[in-house]
Amino acid sequence: MITLKDVAREAGVSLSTASRAFRENVYISPEKREHILEIAAQIGYTPNLTARSLREDRSKTIGMMLLSEMDFLECYVEQILHQYGYRLLIVYTNGKREYERGCLESLISSRVDGMICFFSNYANRDLIQQCEKNNIPILQLFGQQYTGLHTAIIDDNKLSYDITRMLIDRGHRSILFVEHFLDSEQQANLVNEEYYGYARAMKEIGTEVKQEDFFLLPHGNRDGYETLRERVLREKPTAVIAGVTDITIAFLKIFRDLNMEVGKDVSLIAYDNNPWCDYLGLAALDHNFEMIGEYCADAIVNLVSGQTEKVPMMKKFISKFIARPSMNFYGAFDE
Repeated sequence: MITLKDVAREAGVSLSTASRAFRENVYISPEKREHILEIAAQIGYTPNLTARSLREDRSKTIGMMLLSEMDFLECYVEQILHQYGYRLLIVYTNGKREYERGCLESLISSRVDGMICFFSNYANRDLIQQCEKNNIPILQLFGQQYTGLHTAIIDDNKLSYDITRMLIDRGHRSILFVEHFLDSEQQANLVNEEYYGYARAMKEIGTEVKQEDFFLLPHGNRDGYETLRERVLREKPTAVIAGVTDITIAFLKIFRDLNMEVGKDVSLIAYDNNPWCDYLGLAALDHNFEMIGEYCADAIVNLVSGQTEKVPMMKKFISKFIARPSMNFYGAFDE
């Protein structure tokens, strides 16, 4: 393996001079730095980032813990962190208590400088306290499991109500809104509240919606086809709002197999505005993950650098609705 000693020898400089070429905030002439870096590239030297982090007591790494379907967010976070000189280390949980604990332990042991986390439960207070003692700030996403942490959420209560109400006003009465539930002994306290907006609108027409009717599929169940097909055959909905991408795909398959034309026989709304929604003409809630990702990256860097007050803050993002033909009508939300 090529070492820093090899770089120093080939560049004709001392080992300490070669080391300074790879470090920030130390003096070395621009010409000498450029020469050393050029030699390093020629012979294939890669700096040992772990060793550097031990010396500088900073890893320049931000940890990120997400559920698998949140993978549209990470690229936007990484792009901004890269501009700050940080790397992004990502772990994905399946919503299970033990698995999430292992992911947290992995990030902590990797000496991350800060973390952006979706917590599926509130069972790991001891690890959160460990982060606090070691000055590892945490930005929690899409839920408020732990007090004392800065939080960013998507609040879709009003938009879910407005969309359901809009469907009702255009004659729909059998409206399904289906989401995953987190299979945990200490389930997450989700605060985006799309369930409450939907339930409130349905209650206005005399239909009571129970949480178990809304949170229908276990998280991580990538094939909810049979459960959802049975629900469609039993309730014969004229409109469906899908809670996540895999539920949207399952409903598309069901409607195809039942010879139901989306946008004509049934209205379908995707909960996330994926790139292919426009191609398929699917109406969708647009959560603007680019904006959320930029905010998360800026926020965690400010927390790591001490530029943000320790008093916990909550940032709320409000989604917008994008009307497309799958909704089989046009109205108040058209631009």
